[in-house]
Amino acid sequence: FVNLMGSLAQVHIGIFLLVLAGTCVIFGMGLPSLPAYILVATFGAPALVQAGVPVLAAHLFVMYFAISSGITPPVCLVAYAGAAIADATPMKTGFTAFKLGIAAFIVPFIFIFEPALLLMGDWATILQAVFTAVLGVVCLASSMQGWLFTESSPAERVMMFVAGIVLVYPGLLTDLIGFGTASLVFFIQIARKKRLCAA
Repeated sequence: FVNLMGSLAQVHIGIFLLVLAGTCVIFGMGLPSLPAYILVATFGAPALVQAGVPVLAAHLFVMYFAISSGITPPVCLVAYAGAAIADATPMKTGFTAFKLGIAAFIVPFIFIFEPALLLMGDWATILQAVFTAVLGVVCLASSMQGWLFTESSPAERVMMFVAGIVLVYPGLLTDLIGFGTASLVFFIQIARKKRLCAA
């Protein structure tokens, strides 16, 4: 499997990461966190290291996806346990958990493309990466919830989703685009909230 994934990594790194992420989720389904990580670390991390990814980023990548299987339908044991406690519909709870945890499926890719998020590099780069990643996750959460300061319109939700994606993606240009988009939604929502409060 490691040799096969290594060959795929040489063809296209994006496809390789998507296939590996899906494989880690499947292998982690139905397992507690530690056994899930141990299982995927035996085949996933070596494949990433062989592709030139730093060891820490490789292990965090596979660990995130293995543990995220707990909120990934159809075998989302963590969500099912929560549904049993709340007396809710299990599958609906699973899809809600998946939607709310969408950032957990995006951040691991940033570990690969932006090592500064793992405190590798100079402090200026690290601070920029951490700030934009946190802001991006907030934008993604706002998009999924449909709320920032007040209820979001469909257009605002799309804008926040796009802002979240480009903010967590490394690069100064993408950060500026994401920050500008998020700021626009921010000011629109502040103005709407003031009008609602005045009314």
